[in-house]
Amino acid sequence: MLARNQYFLLLTSTFIGTVICGLLWTGLPVYLNSGLLGQLNISLSGIYSWATFGSMVFSIFGGLLADQRDFRKIAFATQFLSALLLLLLIFIAQFSVTGALLILPFLYFNLSLSMIAETVWILKAPTDGFVRTRLLDRAILTTIAKLSSFSLGPIVFSILGMKAVAACSFMFIFAGVIQLFVYFKSSPPDSIPTSQVRSFSWAALEPMLKAPSFLITVLLSGLLSVPLNPLFAMRALQLGTINDVSIFWGTAGLGSLCAITLMRKTKLNINRMYLFVLALIMAASVQLGFMTEDVLKLFIYAFAYVFCSSMISTQIQIDVTTTGHDQSMGSRVGTMNALMDLGIFLGMFAGSFADHYSPSTVAALVGILLVVRALSFDRMRRTVEPHLH
Repeated sequence: MLARNQYFLLLTSTFIGTVICGLLWTGLPVYLNSGLLGQLNISLSGIYSWATFGSMVFSIFGGLLADQRDFRKIAFATQFLSALLLLLLIFIAQFSVTGALLILPFLYFNLSLSMIAETVWILKAPTDGFVRTRLLDRAILTTIAKLSSFSLGPIVFSILGMKAVAACSFMFIFAGVIQLFVYFKSSPPDSIPTSQVRSFSWAALEPMLKAPSFLITVLLSGLLSVPLNPLFAMRALQLGTINDVSIFWGTAGLGSLCAITLMRKTKLNINRMYLFVLALIMAASVQLGFMTEDVLKLFIYAFAYVFCSSMISTQIQIDVTTTGHDQSMGSRVGTMNALMDLGIFLGMFAGSFADHYSPSTVAALVGILLVVRALSFDRMRRTVEPHLH
């Protein structure tokens, strides 16, 4: 089997898995919140907090595990385990709604581990092209998958109910079968003693975790990405209708997709000048977005913000992923994802207090954080990345 075909199948399984996660992320919590089987109401924020916390914790352990074990086995095994957990949720829900809800943390933990292993597999796939190219290929596909599944999730679950959970379970099985097929057709990763792998992992993690510039850069990237989108969405609702909220999410997704595609096609590398220009555009977009009374202009400012944010976040991922030894790739990716999730987790709480302050105050604070992130990222490139080679 040609390496290019293996790579294509891995990207296909990633696309399927991301679609399922998108449906579950937006559809299942809303369905549960509306009363699972008419028996219970729970907090949406509680479900999302569990999901983010699980991803944050398991990203680090998942990255270390992907380095020390065969990441291919972890990838397809977690696909099948996700399918089993969803079927278990359906079964338990017939007898105990509370028991069914207890399945969710384990599902989110497993999905986090699956994502890390699958990412490492794609980045190490035996095909033409640099790691940067593979990372951007994956980013483009997952963005398209999220753009479609995030908007369809609530609709699918409102129509199908628990049947949607069953459909997601079988889709996980299908993705697992694809990965299992590639597993038998591909060569195993290089066999390196566990002690040596651990030394590679620690050699990569030590300068990252001990450097304030790395911690601040990645943490603020999470804080300034996802949590700000709901504020734009609420502004769209204030200026328009519920349909305008859907248009906003489509606009945000399109901004992210355009940014990643541009970086993929042009091989653009964001240097210091680009970094600060993008930060200024983002700060201006937030300020103007909160001041405007025209919903169409709000969409333009939101597109500009997400476009610039995606470019910077993607460049951070490229730097962390492509800098260092291959045997520590899982550890680097896992640590980066954990810190970004922590930023998102903190952003969820910070966003709940945004209504207590004027839009200009929120925009000014965001602008300060954007400048801090730009300065920190520039310092990280000069002081941390050289130690990872």
